[in-house]
Amino acid sequence: MTVDGVRLHVQRLAGDGPPLVFVHGMTGSMADFHFTLAGPVHGLGFDVVTYDLRGHGRSDRPASGYTLDAAVDDLHGVVTGLGIAGPVHLVGNSFGGTVAFRYAHRHPGSVASLVVIESEPPTAAWCTRIARVLHDVTRDDGDDTDRHPELTRKLVASGRILTGTTTIGADVVRPEGLMTADEIRAVDAPVLLVVGGRSDLHGELAHLVPLLRRCTVEVVADQGHLVLVTAPDRVRAAVLPWLADRAAVAVP
Repeated sequence: MTVDGVRLHVQRLAGDGPPLVFVHGMTGSMADFHFTLAGPVHGLGFDVVTYDLRGHGRSDRPASGYTLDAAVDDLHGVVTGLGIAGPVHLVGNSFGGTVAFRYAHRHPGSVASLVVIESEPPTAAWCTRIARVLHDVTRDDGDDTDRHPELTRKLVASGRILTGTTTIGADVVRPEGLMTADEIRAVDAPVLLVVGGRSDLHGELAHLVPLLRRCTVEVVADQGHLVLVTAPDRVRAAVLPWLADRAAVAVP
């Protein structure tokens, strides 16, 4: 599928239930979800869509165009290009969850629910953290480095290619697309927030959760930012029952 001149690699596990789109994190790919959540969520009846963000996986890697709102536009292009008309459920990991929050703000009424894993809305504080993540991932210095060295090495290699060949490092921290506290509170879709008990984001819950009007929090103890791939069974245990309730609500 081509969106705004960029070819995006898209896969669909068609189902009779409500549409659900997975949005992976920076330096990852749709494979992060295919090995963890996509199949089980499809088993709940959802019409599942996965895609590689621009610059990632099998999608094109243009030299520029990596702002947050460009990622939101790409997501909207995938949704509309597939002819998805009704409210869509979004599942985002890390940067993908931030894209989902911004999408819900820019397209009110078009999001049925949000599952965000180690993710937060785009704020000035988020900009600082994402800049640190990009710095860490290219220096082999993240919060999961000691426990998962092989996984970290793969992310470092992907991160170095991405930051070395594109403008993502400068684009993603631009102030356009950031949300105010009132704009975050205006997001009306129910949110499931999954965080690792050892991650930086866990320490921000006291500030973040009050901004989310309809938020359920699941903490996966003793895990860091990479919880989706380091503890997939525990993430599934948190996510699947919550999504099953959303699917039941959607049944007429």
